[in-house]
Amino acid sequence: MRGASWGILALGAVAALAGGCKSESAAPGAGVVRIEWPDGAPATPAMLEEQRTELASDAVLADALARLAKAGGAPEPYGGPDAVARLRADLRVERVPGADCLGVRLEGGPENRRASVVRAVLEAFVQSKRERESGRDKRRKELETERDSLRRRAADAERNLGELRTRLGLVTTDPAADERRVRLEALGALADRRRPAFDRAKAAWDEFQALQAQAADAKNAAVFLKAYPRIAEAIESDPGVARARAEVERLEKNLESLRAKYGDDAEPVRQMLAKLEEARAELRICRAPLAQALLEEKAALLRRDRDRAVRDEEELARETGEARAAAERIAPDVETFRRHEKEFADLRARLGETEEELTRLRVEAAVGQPAATVVRWP
Repeated sequence: MRGASWGILALGAVAALAGGCKSESAAPGAGVVRIEWPDGAPATPAMLEEQRTELASDAVLADALARLAKAGGAPEPYGGPDAVARLRADLRVERVPGADCLGVRLEGGPENRRASVVRAVLEAFVQSKRERESGRDKRRKELETERDSLRRRAADAERNLGELRTRLGLVTTDPAADERRVRLEALGALADRRRPAFDRAKAAWDEFQALQAQAADAKNAAVFLKAYPRIAEAIESDPGVARARAEVERLEKNLESLRAKYGDDAEPVRQMLAKLEEARAELRICRAPLAQALLEEKAALLRRDRDRAVRDEEELARETGEARAAAERIAPDVETFRRHEKEFADLRARLGETEEELTRLRVEAAVGQPAATVVRWP
């Protein structure tokens, strides 16, 4: 496992550790930093560039100026709000050819203070490495504590959600799929489909009652037979009525023949008229009980249909009312469940983010970070 370690070597130890860096000539007041993986693997160009950028970062240069100020004041011109920018403009951080090293020198500021400025920069750079490693360990421990807490809270929230769902009898919290809402919508659709049939049944009964009033006033069932041709057909197709009607039609033909032969006032015509009236009376007698029975049957059917329509309509209205009440009653519980569900989802998301950051920190710890070793002090 690669682990980061950084150190500052005394000038006497340079020959033992600097390798190619010690043979590189450097201007007075310049320092040299060796960059390598903790397991001794050579630094890559990309890694050297990354470390060069870090060495000249705002955080490192600000710390260096703070060290100088604490030691006796930052040299001019590195004071004021733009001191870091001016120091960066004068600082040269370059790769040492043929070695895994960075050379650091200052090309501005008082010459007698350049060495102290470069030294402060190197110290700040190495210290930032140490603090980063320490901060990563501290952050990992904080994240592990937070992860364990989030796991417990997520487990409690998931258990509470299950208990709440059972207590409320929730199958789903989706309004489109909630069984109470689905039942309410189904009942509404059924009522819409059946309402025309309800209206027709009630209208048919009202029409029959109106015809009954007309027939009573006229003392004649003809209004019914005209309104209900099938009843009239049923009456006329009865064998007894058919015989009586045939007799009436035969006598009517005979009457026409006698009138043509004798005239209207002849005795044979009067006798035939009398027979015809008797036959017509007989026909009415045959029709009357059939008409009454069929109309009573029709009335019973219409009344039954009307009563059933009223009953079914009332039942649908009652069931719809109960379904609506159930849907409205469960609505606050569903909102409560959704609120808890969102809290659980938020906990899971935070737990995922925490575990992801922990994984990243573990990978960084396993891989290690480039070590920065000062092999030449200015």
